[in-house]
Amino acid sequence: GQKERLKAELIVDPVVKAPVELGQAFGRLEVQLNDSMIVSENLIALQAVPEAGFFKRVWDAICLFFLGLFA
Repeated sequence: GQKERLKAELIVDPVVKAPVELGQAFGRLEVQLNDSMIVSENLIALQAVPEAGFFKRVWDAICLFFLGLFA
């Protein structure tokens, strides 16, 4: 009966860079009830992501640079 008093917040790393290992934390889920923390859990990778090849990494670096200009 206190559903309206729950506050959930996802705190996710703004950039997650590969390689990503299975089970690696990249953020948190926090749930509060009446300003009291009741849940604080890591967001974890459900699968591994290998590092991309050279040209894909260069392209991603360019994209991240331009995204950083507007963030």
